Amino acid sequence: MNLQGKTCSISKDKRRVESSYSGKRKLQTNKDNMKVVNSAQQHLILETVTCEKMESLQFDICDTSSNDSISFVPETDKHTTFVVDELHFKSNEDQDNNNSYDSDKYDSSDNSEGSCVEEVCQPEGRLGRQKVAVEFLHISDSLIIILPKNSTLYFYGLMSAQVLHGAVDVLGYTLTQSSEAQELYSPRGSAFLYLTNTNYNEQVNKSFIQETLLKENFVSQEVNTLVDKIESTSAVILCKKMSSPKINFLVRHIAQQIFPNIDNVQCSFNVEHENSNLLKFNPELDSIISRMHKKSKTLLSGGKGVGKSSALRYMVNKLLLSYKEVLVIDLDPGQPEFTISGCLSATIVTEPVFGPNYTHLREPYRSVFVPKIDISAQPRDYIKNVKLLMSLCEHIPSMPTIVNYMGYTRGFGLNIFSSVVCCVKPSSVIEIRSSNPNRNFAQCLSLDLIHKSAQILTRHSEELSNLEIITIPSMTDESNGWVLEPRKVREMCVLSYFGACLPHSQKYITDATNHLYKVYFSEVNLICDDNIVAPAVVNANLVAMCKPSSIHGSYLCYGYGIVRAVDYETRELYIITPITRDYLELVNSLILGSVALPPSMYMASDRVEGIVPYVSKGILPVFGKLSKRSHLPKEHF
Repeated sequence: MNLQGKTCSISKDKRRVESSYSGKRKLQTNKDNMKVVNSAQQHLILETVTCEKMESLQFDICDTSSNDSISFVPETDKHTTFVVDELHFKSNEDQDNNNSYDSDKYDSSDNSEGSCVEEVCQPEGRLGRQKVAVEFLHISDSLIIILPKNSTLYFYGLMSAQVLHGAVDVLGYTLTQSSEAQELYSPRGSAFLYLTNTNYNEQVNKSFIQETLLKENFVSQEVNTLVDKIESTSAVILCKKMSSPKINFLVRHIAQQIFPNIDNVQCSFNVEHENSNLLKFNPELDSIISRMHKKSKTLLSGGKGVGKSSALRYMVNKLLLSYKEVLVIDLDPGQPEFTISGCLSATIVTEPVFGPNYTHLREPYRSVFVPKIDISAQPRDYIKNVKLLMSLCEHIPSMPTIVNYMGYTRGFGLNIFSSVVCCVKPSSVIEIRSSNPNRNFAQCLSLDLIHKSAQILTRHSEELSNLEIITIPSMTDESNGWVLEPRKVREMCVLSYFGACLPHSQKYITDATNHLYKVYFSEVNLICDDNIVAPAVVNANLVAMCKPSSIHGSYLCYGYGIVRAVDYETRELYIITPITRDYLELVNSLILGSVALPPSMYMASDRVEGIVPYVSKGILPVFGKLSKRSHLPKEHF
């Protein structure tokens, strides 16, 4: 894919560019406003043209039948460059007051400097309902927590946590004094994380704790007083305020407040609330994990909302305590764990995960594009892609493997699942069953049922005599808190994916000039619904960046991009993507799938005059702004 540069070079003649965010515009390229790449504060003047004219633009479809891989050619600094657009997105500060969330309901701690002892009432969790006497020491952007023996502390928010004494269990992973600081995410809309003192009894290393805290600007007298109170069975946790470009970008584009509005460490620890969901795990999971080994392949199944994703994270973290790597094969195109929706993937996980999927997206080892996340209409194509992914994983060294399956249990759900089991050949299947029968398969899984159900879609199902089927009850049946709907989670994954392109100094996706490339029409296939389409179809859209696989109709996916603009005179596309150069060299197909850009990326209209393309008609006032829509149920405020 002959993508050029981190910005886009032009000659000194006038060219028309159809901008994906600001309508069709004319580039004024006279001498006075030609700018070099490092002139970050200056932009070319872009004249807005109406959407009606945009639709009447004529162009020819280039011959894109060639599937040959093409090379990546970086732009040189000698070329004159321009910023394609300067549209910035609306911040979260202008939300409708009806959509604001009263975070005081969750905030139990005073973040002023000083120490205090609080009895934080924790809901029934891993250790039962109890009053936990926890000591907090606040200073600046840091917080010290002394967690007593036999205690579990749930929290709401995000923070960086480092254990200074003892051992703490978080989502199955044990943090100790030798562990690096970890980023913990416990947002609303998903079950809250916990900190559990594992009662590791060791002598208090007072000098280490004092040295660490003094480096964090804690007062020497308070540190000495605190250290004297630490018991050998206590756990001491240093919590710091955390700032992440991807999360900052994400919260700027959603109406819901998923993290508390607190100045210092952005966490609250009193989560006793009728709308709280708490992470809980069936003790039988520990027994299953203890029996896993390098050649184990465990498939997680169950209906929607039974806790498969939480169980997956717990199992991955537990296994990482014993193994350096864990392979996660994700067969859920609608709610994948490490990628944007719309693909099947295999990811080698080497670090623990502490939060929902949009907080820890990773580059997969292999990924196969799936055009429709609702696979019920094309189950055979889905199974074909599953087989392709499994063949791509054959050369991965032996390591514990977890297969994440979707929550489709009704209609053809059992038939598709059974065919997938025959393709994957797991050593064991965990079925998480809910007390609500509508969430489960119509019948409890058995070898005979799987063989019989697979015959409809798989002609030659192989013998699975060694398959172990384990049924465990769901731990989410009693949860009554608000949960983010799947569509919103998919959007948040897209926001997180592109937010990672932005350094701390940039706030908007249009600032991402380091990830802006151009490519000629003739060098890529533009595909939608298996057909070659015009550039206007993919403009202002999320596209999967792929190349055809050895199997007809299937594509290997290397990541995603946003078609930022289209220049019909030079016949070039402008694309924003975080994909590395090595993978960009392999891309020769841009495919529209069933996952779109979040509405807020179109609706935000700061610093824009005129028509918002693809969204509205009529002229906005210079200072006018379109309000963002909220899908958060009012009864949860």
